[in-house]
Amino acid sequence: MTSRGLIRKMPKVVIIGAGVSGLSCAQRLSKYPNFDVVVIEASNRLGGRIKSVELEEYKADIGASWMHETRHNELFNLALKQKWPMKFTDINTVLATQNGALPATAGITPIMDELEAMIFEDYHQNDELFNEYSDTSVKSKPEGSLDTYIDDALQKMPLVSSEQKHMASLFFRQIEHFIGQTIQEIPASEGLSSSQRGRDVFMTGNGYTEVIDYILRNTNKSQVDYKLEEEVKKCIKRSDGKYLIQSSSEEYEADFVVCTIPLGALKNNRSEILQFDIPNSLHSAIEKTSLAYLGKVVLKFDAIFWDSSIDGVFAVNTETQEPVTVVMPSKDVPVLMLLIGPPLTLELEKKPELAYDRVKWVFDVIKSDNNKSIPRLRDIKVSDWSCNPNFMCSYSARSIGQNYSDMIQPFIDGVENFRFAGEHTVYDGSGCVHGAYESGLREADYIKSCLDN
Repeated sequence: MTSRGLIRKMPKVVIIGAGVSGLSCAQRLSKYPNFDVVVIEASNRLGGRIKSVELEEYKADIGASWMHETRHNELFNLALKQKWPMKFTDINTVLATQNGALPATAGITPIMDELEAMIFEDYHQNDELFNEYSDTSVKSKPEGSLDTYIDDALQKMPLVSSEQKHMASLFFRQIEHFIGQTIQEIPASEGLSSSQRGRDVFMTGNGYTEVIDYILRNTNKSQVDYKLEEEVKKCIKRSDGKYLIQSSSEEYEADFVVCTIPLGALKNNRSEILQFDIPNSLHSAIEKTSLAYLGKVVLKFDAIFWDSSIDGVFAVNTETQEPVTVVMPSKDVPVLMLLIGPPLTLELEKKPELAYDRVKWVFDVIKSDNNKSIPRLRDIKVSDWSCNPNFMCSYSARSIGQNYSDMIQPFIDGVENFRFAGEHTVYDGSGCVHGAYESGLREADYIKSCLDN
């Protein structure tokens, strides 16, 4: 409820977090007259999980890199309009083990396609317009883990050898590098590639920083004050309906608060930060929603040593059972981007000095000339999302048996004038940049509507 009698002529809005949802919310509010907006950010930069790193002169996204669900992604439409450089990375991809690429005659890809078709029939065929966030996905069939589903489904497949079944179960783990969980943690209904809602597009050029730059260019700076390196410690609701936000260096009074703290950090600090009663449904959503841990290792070498016509490789080391996705971001620059999932993500993000030795096996897999050695490594960067206290995760993920409505709706409902935005607060685009972006706009419009009414 909005206490309109208590709101000043210039209502004060405090946005906690300067990721894409916080920035898009501030940008939209700055277009409305008579708003006083403060964005409080714990780190020393804007952008949140949109972050680029430099490997000598080359810039790479260490956070978000792809536009997902491009048939249902307004941010992708904006990117097309702005002519930001992008490319598909699913045109020429290779499946491999530590022993080399699988031959086409292995017949693994058709088996994985059939597994996806089975998942669709069991969990999604009644979804309206194939909305993957519909709760029918967890009602049409009892749901367990994806690995159990895959094992059961493979056993029922006729005319498929035991070796093919084994390899298909290994390579279906490519989904781990989209969901950010192990195949044992992923709900069975989530085992569909995101291409069901539009192909994924890789951001080249300046990467996702194009989005942040666009938002900031279109923000009325006279109405927005960005406070960097200020960690929010407490949010208190006063008896007059206003909120008192205590940061590491200041106190702020607010009529509205938009909390965009990533779910991992919110889980760790909820009781300290939210110093007021919240509904049981919101408490449950915070506690029960899972966290995804998709990590990245970006490397620059002296020279390109792989087939530059290849877009990527998904390789599984059958000895260690560790999968790695290799992406070739550029045809001209000797840079590789490696995607890793848990538990490897948590290990290497905590100890990045171990990264090269843990992933170097894949370089022998992708090199085009077996008679040559791997060129000298010039630079390496490793993500830190799982151990950075401002994030503590890559993004959110649904737990087995959890409904999307129980996971997301409490955040959308908020607590009176204390609102939430971020990738964990949306149905369409959950876990994605475009979902976070849209959630910020949603909350800005909500605040405006409260004042209009």
